[in-house]
Amino acid sequence: MALAEEPYQVVAENEDDAADRGAGEGGSEEEEIPEMLDLIDAAEETGEDAAALAAIIRNIGRRIHATPGDRDLLSDFEGIPNICKALAGPPHEWQGDAMLAFCRVMPDVCKQ
Repeated sequence: MALAEEPYQVVAENEDDAADRGAGEGGSEEEEIPEMLDLIDAAEETGEDAAALAAIIRNIGRRIHATPGDRDLLSDFEGIPNICKALAGPPHEWQGDAMLAFCRVMPDVCKQ
């Protein structure tokens, strides 16, 4: 049985991953995080723009880290259903950068 000739590759960390993890944990916050209600509205408005929706979802994660009490606003103002509706449709169809950002943020949304 021959071993693979190619060595294992180390995958460089994605900037978004570092930003998501660093937010609220001593990471630098050079820009102010928008209010949760503004982020909910923006997510509804930019559903078809994959890059914009991913950025908004990452900001939702940052907002939750900064002010955990804002987590409830996602359910009180239909934030989660609207984001899911956007992710279900084109161009996302439950895939892509916005979906990955959503999966990274959800554990913080579901915390008590």
